[in-house]
Amino acid sequence: MNAASGGKHPTSYHWETKAVIINYIVKEQPELAKKTSFIYMGAYATNAFLSPKPDASGEYKALMPCSGRARMPIIDETRSPGLFVRALVEDEAAGVKLLAYDSYLTMEEVVEAWSKVTGKAATVIALSD
Repeated sequence: MNAASGGKHPTSYHWETKAVIINYIVKEQPELAKKTSFIYMGAYATNAFLSPKPDASGEYKALMPCSGRARMPIIDETRSPGLFVRALVEDEAAGVKLLAYDSYLTMEEVVEAWSKVTGKAATVIALSD
């Protein structure tokens, strides 16, 4: 995330750790890298970050660091990863970088789905564009 954001987001440690491992394989283990594929999971559908929270007035708001029109890849982490890994191993040549996701929703669509499931109205508040 640090490299992808040009240094704007240097503390996304779960992303940074993955990047260090991948860079090590690519730079220090070139023979291994030739036969390695990488899978990048979308945001987990159960990620609390995606759930609106009640504000002081009791209204549900989803505070997002992006526009409500921004899209995010989302995966059902309980069902889908194995299917993507199997397809990656069985159907693709080595060296593929796969972004695995079930839906590619806007933040507004995420909140709309949350509202439909919970029965609670919610709105997206963009903290930046």
